[in-house]
Amino acid sequence: MGIMKWTDAGLLHLARLKTLEEIAIPLRGNPGKGFDAVVRLPNLKLITGFTFRGEHLDHLKGAKALRGLCLDSNEFIRNEDLVHLANLPQLEYLDFFHTNVTDAGMKYLRPLKSLRRLNLNVNQMPEKVTITIASADVFSELKSLEWLQLPNVGSADEFLEKISVLPNLKILSIGARSDAGLISDSGLLHLSRLKNLTRLTLTGTEMTDKGMESLSQLPELSWLHTGCDSITDEGVAKLAALKKLEHLHLSCSRKRGKLTLSGANRLNGHPTLTSLWYLPKTPTRDEKPLDLSGLPQLEVFSTPYLRDRDLAGLSQCKKLRSLEFGYDLDVTDEGMASLADLTSLETLAVRARGITDAGLDHLRNHKYLLFLTLQGNFTDAGLRQLEQIKSLDSLNI
Repeated sequence: MGIMKWTDAGLLHLARLKTLEEIAIPLRGNPGKGFDAVVRLPNLKLITGFTFRGEHLDHLKGAKALRGLCLDSNEFIRNEDLVHLANLPQLEYLDFFHTNVTDAGMKYLRPLKSLRRLNLNVNQMPEKVTITIASADVFSELKSLEWLQLPNVGSADEFLEKISVLPNLKILSIGARSDAGLISDSGLLHLSRLKNLTRLTLTGTEMTDKGMESLSQLPELSWLHTGCDSITDEGVAKLAALKKLEHLHLSCSRKRGKLTLSGANRLNGHPTLTSLWYLPKTPTRDEKPLDLSGLPQLEVFSTPYLRDRDLAGLSQCKKLRSLEFGYDLDVTDEGMASLADLTSLETLAVRARGITDAGLDHLRNHKYLLFLTLQGNFTDAGLRQLEQIKSLDSLNI
């Protein structure tokens, strides 16, 4: 419903929608009979209120069917307004994304014993962290939590210790800042107790290979996004123990990091990995090449820098659907030849000045290719070869 167009009286017309399950209510004015009639609809499970204030939350007490409340990007909600959440003990989903709530409001979440999903990825650029160890005890009491998204928290290691008692937690995203304590090996040791975790995002870390060892003890983990300059290729090898891992995003800085391009080879033989985003330090010309021949099931691969011989190391990945690289690669037509048999590709991004018209010819059999990004030394005649790819929807040169 369009913002600034609805009044409380207008909402009253929606009271007949007895089967309505979800609604976004852009009501800036005071809630009244119309608002109350809508929130009391018998099947209404989810309400989004990006203009709600405290009085709107108070009127939700009549929403007996409500299971989810999304306050995404709401700039009006204050910490003290959250006291009204006590009237909604049945809530299972609560979203504070890009709001201004802080530690001071977290105590009002205690009555929400049925809460399964909580997004606290609040104000992104505060001068200091807004969710600290002071709130961790509250979260540790919400035993039903399965999905928890946090911003950069204070005292991150202690925070992880507190929430490591959540028995049902499956999805966790947590960050940290250097001015408030980064996530270290100590914090990851606590995190390793969360044996039901399936999806994990860690930012603001100072972990080492020892921390990677702790992560390898999460038997259900299928999705991991993290990185640190202190991780080495040995740390990558430890992730091979995650037998259900399907998606891995691992990074370090190009100049200070220790991960090498060939470090990804340590994942060869992994039975379930299908998506790999790998951002190591920039390889030298004589560095050991990439070889992912032991990952024939790989469907998605992205890395910032490759050489011709690294592309050769992908030639056995016949199921690749998406292949993306960075800029100014040390790749020539010889490397493009290694892509000729990867005919399942739907997305391809290769940017290298050494690619010519001859390199484009190796794409002629890619009948599933939808999105193509190229940089090279091409002529008009060479580019016309791409007309053979009838499936192409998007071309960026």
